[in-house]
Amino acid sequence: MRTKQSYHTSLILLHHAGMLPQKTKASIPRTTLRSWKNRDIACIVGMDQARLIEENMVLLHTLGKHEKLLEAAKVLLVSFKLLQQGLFSFKEGKRRLTEKAGQLKEIIRYSSGKVSLSLLARLLHTSVSRLKNIALKQPCSHSPFGLCKRIFPNQLAHAEVAALKKYLLDPRFIHWPLSSVYFQMMRDKAAFCSLSAFYKYARKLGISRIKQKRHKDRNRKGIRATFPLQIIHADFTMLRMLDNTKVYFHFIADNFSKKILAWSASLKPQAATAADNLRHVLDQYSFPEPPVLFITDDGSENKGQTAELLNRYPHRIRHLVAQKDIIFSNSMIEAINKSVKYHHLFPQEFSCFEEALKQAPNRIQEYNSRPTRPLLGLTQMKPLSRAATETICSHSRLNRPRGLESRKTAAEPAGSVKNFPPNAS
Repeated sequence: MRTKQSYHTSLILLHHAGMLPQKTKASIPRTTLRSWKNRDIACIVGMDQARLIEENMVLLHTLGKHEKLLEAAKVLLVSFKLLQQGLFSFKEGKRRLTEKAGQLKEIIRYSSGKVSLSLLARLLHTSVSRLKNIALKQPCSHSPFGLCKRIFPNQLAHAEVAALKKYLLDPRFIHWPLSSVYFQMMRDKAAFCSLSAFYKYARKLGISRIKQKRHKDRNRKGIRATFPLQIIHADFTMLRMLDNTKVYFHFIADNFSKKILAWSASLKPQAATAADNLRHVLDQYSFPEPPVLFITDDGSENKGQTAELLNRYPHRIRHLVAQKDIIFSNSMIEAINKSVKYHHLFPQEFSCFEEALKQAPNRIQEYNSRPTRPLLGLTQMKPLSRAATETICSHSRLNRPRGLESRKTAAEPAGSVKNFPPNAS
């Protein structure tokens, strides 16, 4: 028994329009074709949209019979789609069209012999001459920019480009900045151009300077104490008054809590001021595990009377010079100086030295009383218990001080460095 076959609705519409291919028509029974012919297609759902297709069936049938006409229609369709997608917008200027010149060349090559260039230009809303200039031009091999020197004469000559390239690749100047290479070329009278043109040609030739490797260890941590009064720092900082007087503040701060242990103000950064400040710290504080590490820079204020005072208490305090006895700078106290100055001293706008001496104690007290992040919200003024100290250290992931290796004793065997606290070695 023969099974009943089902046919696509498009075959019914093609049969009604008389466009059903003969080969397909021969495979369909005549009774089925007769029923299709007598069938009222108006009752088919969506026939109102299908009638729009039926109206163009004659046009499509005509295009299918003429090969050249079909190829021309394809070219126009592709061009219209590109224009509709915004790939070509002549209103945006020559630069954007030049960037799409490769695709435009493919369209013109495909349409050659099928559609006239004038028709394609009208479709793309431009002129034939502009279409030729942008899409059909060939890059000049004698110019780094691919521009014809006869049409664009404002370019360097071939000999000048060669001289420029020679200087850029010269091993003597390989580490020089481009500006220095340019001026050397001008002094040698090898080529003449502006500095901006030199940069432009160097960029177009793909020649750049060799970047020096960074020798700085970004992962290296600074000096960190594991308990209060293990490491202290000292330094002078200058603050200018409204009457243009320079006032020098000397701060001694704790590495662990960032607390200012002692301070003084003077009109000159003298060793006597630093010595009096250090003497106040030695008299007021008792250090848990002497000798405490006292880190300063190599300034003159840390010599003379200060050096005599340090030599008097060798078992209580040990002096280390930043970037001389240790590999790190004294940046800890410099950061504290900046914080105190910009957050507490500068906003007061002291008019003279006397007013600074009168108002500074309250500002320093304010700094020491504020909660800080390194202490997990505690203040520098509050004594820290052993449990709080261990919590802060574990939160900061610090097991021991870093950077305390002496440069002078780096070559000595282990255990030869003396006067360090047991947990700072």
